[in-house]
Amino acid sequence: KTTLLRCLLGLVQPDDGQPDVASPARTLANYKLQYAALLEKMLSFPETRFLLWTSPARVEPATDPHQAKLSRQFVTWVREDWGRPGDNTFLIKINKWFSL
Repeated sequence: KTTLLRCLLGLVQPDDGQPDVASPARTLANYKLQYAALLEKMLSFPETRFLLWTSPARVEPATDPHQAKLSRQFVTWVREDWGRPGDNTFLIKINKWFSL
């Protein structure tokens, strides 16, 4: 079985020093906790492959340099640190197929 997941980011807010997986605050630390919890849940379904992709970058009028930096930090963390070698999650790198 294969499941597709599109992972959407809202505007990333600066960290408030109190990361909480259940918090509605869209901080970088909270996103990381939420994705770590999501990974643990997905790993509990070893017969299912999860194909994920993250939101594309926002166009310049819809963001600012600080937001772009926070979003880049999160996406880099997902690509480089989030999954585990040999697990059942696969990150689709959209930028390999499309360029702006």
